[in-house]
Amino acid sequence: MSNITGRSGRGTIYYQMGAAGSCGAVHGDGDYIVALGPNYMKGPKSPYCGRRISAKNTSNGKTVTVTVADTCPTCGPGDIDFALGPWNALTNNASPGVFPLSWYVL
Repeated sequence: MSNITGRSGRGTIYYQMGAAGSCGAVHGDGDYIVALGPNYMKGPKSPYCGRRISAKNTSNGKTVTVTVADTCPTCGPGDIDFALGPWNALTNNASPGVFPLSWYVL
């Protein structure tokens, strides 16, 4: 597995809705979890499952640490889909949308 440093992209929101993510665990929408795009999540046994990421909203400077738990099939290489908990922390409870993002794997 390659070490990912200094990535940038778009932050979006998703809801787990009681379903297991592609990493196999069920999480609540308030949990600090994320989904990465298919270029990282290569199947249900992705080496990124359970990895922690530091993510920063570059428009307001807010940063969170999250855990990879799912796949975002529509995400580009630098994009991350955030569960509601980290979305709210990064966007001050903004309505669903998109924000500029920088991130790296811890």
